[in-house]
Amino acid sequence: MFHSNFALALDIADIAQKFSQQSTVNPKAVFCKIETLLADPDIPMTLKAKLMVMQSDIAYVINQPKSILKYSKLALATGLLIEPWHTRVLISQSRGYYQRGKFKTFFATANIAVIKAEQPNLSNYKVAALVKRAFA
Repeated sequence: MFHSNFALALDIADIAQKFSQQSTVNPKAVFCKIETLLADPDIPMTLKAKLMVMQSDIAYVINQPKSILKYSKLALATGLLIEPWHTRVLISQSRGYYQRGKFKTFFATANIAVIKAEQPNLSNYKVAALVKRAFA
C-alpha cells in the first residue's frame, strides 16, 4: 500500500520510474496506486500535479478517455507544471480529445504540444507531439 510517506521519501523521478516499470506489467494496478496517492491530503500540490500527468498517461494505456481529460485538465489547472511535464500532459490531453472524437480540439492541443516541444531539452517529446499533430 502506498502512503504519503512513500511519496515524500522519493522524488518524482523515482516515482515516475517505478510506476513506468510497473505500468508495463499491470497498468490498472498503477492507476489505482496513483489514485490512492492523489487522495492523500498530505502530498504537496506540485507532486500531485505530476502524478496527475502520469495518471493521464496511464489512462491512455488502459483506454479511459474520460480519465485522460480529467487528469490532464486538473494538472494544467494547477499552474505548477514545468517542462517537460507541461508538454507531456498536452500530448496526453490531445490523445483524450482524439478518443472522445473532438477532432478540432485534438488538433489544437497537439499543435500547442508541438510548439511547447520546440525547446531543445524536449526533443523526446517533440517526436510524439509531431506525430499527434500529423495524425490530427
